[in-house]
Amino acid sequence: MTNKITKDMAGCWLDGRWGWTNAYRVIEKAWEWGFKTDPADDRLVAVYRLSNDEEAVLALLREELGEQAADASEEALIGEARSLIEVANEAVTGQGELSDRATDYLDSLAPEGMAFHWDDGLALMCLCQIEGTEENMALLKTDKYYCEWCAERYGS
Repeated sequence: MTNKITKDMAGCWLDGRWGWTNAYRVIEKAWEWGFKTDPADDRLVAVYRLSNDEEAVLALLREELGEQAADASEEALIGEARSLIEVANEAVTGQGELSDRATDYLDSLAPEGMAFHWDDGLALMCLCQIEGTEENMALLKTDKYYCEWCAERYGS
């Protein structure tokens, strides 16, 4: 079930301070709004989320493989984990892949005159006005939804 994204939700949805993790955070945010993915994609998001911790990915892989993991060499498991991380990175961040699809999904729910914007330099995602209406500007200037990128682009 999806809720309705409204103009009063304008502003920063994913802060740039979270950096690379915003690639999976946008997917999680879209899930909250009804975005659907299949179990294989869910697994890749989970791996991407752990991708800076090879030991955690190895643990996940061992859990998935169960008894088969005991029969595999450590070198083979590490190779499989690294390969899985590469696949997850591409699936989540590749052009037109999960994070793009999640952003497009959220964008499809945005109110008329608004859209989601990524500032790639900051890994920042904002729900911004695409029409400079006074109502949109007033919403963007509130403390709760203030967005520096929007204020700079559309005036403070």
